[in-house]
Amino acid sequence: MKQYLFLILFLILVTAFCQAQQVPKDTVYISFDETSSETCLIDSGMEKDRQKTNKFRKIDTRNDLIFFHICNELFVFNKKLYSPDTTSTGSIPSQKIADIEDMNKLYNSLQPREFKHHVFDTVFILEQIAKNKVVKYDVTWNDEALGIIE
Repeated sequence: MKQYLFLILFLILVTAFCQAQQVPKDTVYISFDETSSETCLIDSGMEKDRQKTNKFRKIDTRNDLIFFHICNELFVFNKKLYSPDTTSTGSIPSQKIADIEDMNKLYNSLQPREFKHHVFDTVFILEQIAKNKVVKYDVTWNDEALGIIE
């Protein structure tokens, strides 16, 4: 009986370990265009109450943080930890540029569910400043269940 219990426990642990290994630890880039006229619906906190808002919103706290909102998602840049990096668009691998909808689909498909800031090794926001130049921000994908993660 103990052997069967040990075998079952062992199989559960191996299965959990294998599933945890399927999380795509990688670098991803997100294009951020605050001048875009794109909109999306966001929850206002009230049941059945959704508001139309700009898809891209940037809030600089003038202190330590910059908040990048893309629809319902929040990305946090910590000025104490990182400096923005100006770079050419040619230095960004195009296959690594992600769309927020694809990132959410990937996040929602993970079993067991991870916190959003654990899904990718590094997330960069790319803010276009000239035809071939972007400012690259190393951000944290905030998980609203944890409050603001710096």
